[in-house]
Amino acid sequence: MTWTAGFALICMLACGGSGEKVERKPDLREVMTTILVDRAWWGDFMSEDVLYEAIVVEMKEIRAQENEYADSVGAGGAAMASLRDQLHRAPRGAPLVVSYIAAGPNGFDAFDAAVVGTEEATDCAVGPGRLTFSQAQSLDIASQPAIVLAADEREGKSDKQLAKLLADSAPDTTGQWNAVRELPTADGRICIVGTDSKTAPDDDMRRELRYFGRRINMQLKNDEDVPRQGSELWLLTRIARFYLGTTEVDLLRPVSFDQMLDQQDPAQKLAYDRTVSLVAHATVLPCIGVMQEKTGSLEPATQPTKETCERLFELLDE
Repeated sequence: MTWTAGFALICMLACGGSGEKVERKPDLREVMTTILVDRAWWGDFMSEDVLYEAIVVEMKEIRAQENEYADSVGAGGAAMASLRDQLHRAPRGAPLVVSYIAAGPNGFDAFDAAVVGTEEATDCAVGPGRLTFSQAQSLDIASQPAIVLAADEREGKSDKQLAKLLADSAPDTTGQWNAVRELPTADGRICIVGTDSKTAPDDDMRRELRYFGRRINMQLKNDEDVPRQGSELWLLTRIARFYLGTTEVDLLRPVSFDQMLDQQDPAQKLAYDRTVSLVAHATVLPCIGVMQEKTGSLEPATQPTKETCERLFELLDE
């Protein structure tokens, strides 16, 4: 079967003995592979049923929130395009997925924040990849320490007191966190992030995207401890690897992806969930951009066609 960036997945099947041909519309796995471009995804979606179903559930949720996600490929898409530019040295197909790493409802923000972890231990995930400080440190990515506080814990504290809390949370770093940025999270808490007061926020964003892009380029190209490029699970394991941070997992075991990561371990479950979420976002958001005619941040050479996107939404709405 020939695969192109367009809607070439429609194949012709013989009908009965009449010799007539009828069009068969592509199924969801085929449409997803077309959007993600790399042919290796087809094998992953066919062999990884649990993973595939998890991605579909996430895609349906994104589709249901289409209007909230519109800014991720509209005005907020500039940061996404900038990050993709930083990933130009990564293996083919990888930037299309990884550039959506910080996309979420209500826009793409390189300084957006989320609370991650368990009820017993929480952390702030910030920056272009929404990585925790420890994850960023394990990848040698320049990042600022961050802590999560409830609103009543934040109340009454000066910037100086907050800066001390940040310094205490990252005793091995040498940064002078004499300024803080406060980012609200979806659950009503606040991520307190250390910043360098000498650097403007826009400079911070450009610097983080540059550093992040360099490190992720290296991670995506690095074949150590993961399947080689182009083979089954090659990109999924690389995405999981930087979400795992310092958590050690054998990513070469001959098992399915959902068995490779222990769902009972909080760090491994988080890596699995975020990998699933990233693939879902990278599949659905380009089509939201196409259907809403907000394509300025999409790569023209790999932008899905309107027909492909119509079929994707048809299948997700079933």
